[in-house]
Amino acid sequence: MPRSTIQPVRSSTATFYIVVYGLDGMVLAHGANKSRIGTNQIDDKDADGKAFVKERVDLAKQNPSFWQSYKFMNPVTKKVEPKQMYCERLDETAVCGGIYQNLTKRERHTVTRFLRLFACAAASSPPRVPSGPRRKRRMPRLQRRNRRCAMVQSAVAFLKAQGPEKGYAAIDDKSGQFVQGDLYIAVVGLDGTLLAYGADGHRVGDNVMDLKDSDGKEVIKERVELAKKQPSFWQSYKFMNPVSKTVEPKQMYCERLNETVVCGGVYQ
Repeated sequence: MPRSTIQPVRSSTATFYIVVYGLDGMVLAHGANKSRIGTNQIDDKDADGKAFVKERVDLAKQNPSFWQSYKFMNPVTKKVEPKQMYCERLDETAVCGGIYQNLTKRERHTVTRFLRLFACAAASSPPRVPSGPRRKRRMPRLQRRNRRCAMVQSAVAFLKAQGPEKGYAAIDDKSGQFVQGDLYIAVVGLDGTLLAYGADGHRVGDNVMDLKDSDGKEVIKERVELAKKQPSFWQSYKFMNPVSKTVEPKQMYCERLNETVVCGGVYQ
């Protein structure tokens, strides 16, 4: 994860902040205490003697996301208090954030959504590639990536709640919630079958495993291989922008859902 991406979350508010650990226990970012950055906390224990960092690392090795409970010093009240921490596995790190209180179901949902969005937007991706003459100004790239993360996560939640039939129909609907200009969702089966596609519904049902971009990269084959290894990831390639009608560099955020991969991308 690039340090430039982590840096902004160190300016914490109230008792909520982000902490990023390597899977070896090394602190990579800490919103409450910068002096901990670069130190290995694998042996840290809470007030009850729980080796909470070791537990966190072990959980991250086994789960793409999880909740953890322990007791820790609240940097605002200066008291040891119960804490609930939500973590997302991101490459070889665990991105975590929590609240010093017993959370309600709604509060847990809010923390979970924020951390998922942050981990998604902070995911490693190749540097921006110039794409020809300067076009009219669009929203900042990170903001667009945040929107893409949120849309993919919303699509995954919708598919889980409504099932494939209704979910795919909603994704294919060009006037629906999952198509916003050049932002849209694509769902591909792990066999390469295009199951839903907000840019061009006529291609749904085709097997696109052999699809290549303008540089000859096997886009779908690479995507499927990544989905078999990771619960979520970013992918970079070149593709036709349905709005500008030109081939542009694109970064696609994807989440594995059962035997499919749900994706949405940002044209740079």
